[in-house]
Amino acid sequence: MPIVAVSYDSESLNRRITAFQNLGYAVVPASSLASCFSVIALNNYDLLVIGATVPVADRKTIVAASGRIRPEAKIVSVGWPGAKPPVPVDRVVEAGDESKLLAAIAAFARKSA
Repeated sequence: MPIVAVSYDSESLNRRITAFQNLGYAVVPASSLASCFSVIALNNYDLLVIGATVPVADRKTIVAASGRIRPEAKIVSVGWPGAKPPVPVDRVVEAGDESKLLAAIAAFARKSA
């Protein structure tokens, strides 16, 4: 299952790339709004993971662009504990709980298989 992972924090992004790849997923990273637009326009993906470091305005823009380009792709938003998701997404996972994030991705992978 191809995944686009977006985070504006390079350390977090690198950890996610490694974790996703260790589970056998193909990952295309994006570390800025501009690189995210390029990645979602040029790649087929089944899942978009938006990290907690992505500001609300950028999240809204990314979700809207993904909806236009790959409406069938699922979106997981990683957010700070207690924060309401600023945009409608398929799943919200609290930041810092990587096991829940990996479980959410595994659930989407089973559904798309």
